[in-house]
Amino acid sequence: RTISPEQMATITTHIEALQEKARAGDISIGDAINLAIHEEMLRDPTTTIHAEDLQAGSSYDIPKLTQQTYGQIRAADEIIDEGHFIGKALG
Repeated sequence: RTISPEQMATITTHIEALQEKARAGDISIGDAINLAIHEEMLRDPTTTIHAEDLQAGSSYDIPKLTQQTYGQIRAADEIIDEGHFIGKALG
């Protein structure tokens, strides 16, 4: 999936805000994880994320803007179920 210019502008602004928080020493663990996810997903187009409540943004905003930016294939909204994860891992 190609990221539209509007999506790229939104995610770039989001990443810059998180980087500023990090430089100021005022970044939360959730924001640091969100920043790392976005940096890696932009760097490597084969990177995927599977988590619960991606559309809603999750309880700690960790996957914030992932599904909206990278689409449902790269950012899969999954149920939290161990059997489900094992089945996906085994293919």
